[in-house]
Amino acid sequence: MILLFCGLSGAGKSTLAEKVRNKLATEEIFIEIIDADEYRQRLFKDLKYSMEDRFENIRRLGFIANKFSSHNIITIISAINPYDSIRNELARTYKNVKVVHIDCDLKVLIKRDTKGLYKRALLPDGHPDSFPT
Repeated sequence: MILLFCGLSGAGKSTLAEKVRNKLATEEIFIEIIDADEYRQRLFKDLKYSMEDRFENIRRLGFIANKFSSHNIITIISAINPYDSIRNELARTYKNVKVVHIDCDLKVLIKRDTKGLYKRALLPDGHPDSFPT
């Protein structure tokens, strides 16, 4: 089984994945967590954040998740993954994929802002630290 945890940055995807792993470990159920941020930093440094690169990232993560899943390891992919089309592609490509959307109020996300993304997004247009338009 592949669980695809999706949601905005700071929504709690990784935290929930860890809690699921810890809970199922007490039942001696094997789980692997594939954290998109970690894989981008270590294995997929070539990928940026365009739609095409985001799709490729999810395809790569799905491929890896399927390898674990084929050995009866429940695999959780924790990724922002904002596009229905790539989530649906993963579900069509691999067996037993479940999409779980982690929802969180925007005010809470802004308060958490572990990566400073919301702070940057709220900067005025033209600010040197804001995202390019």
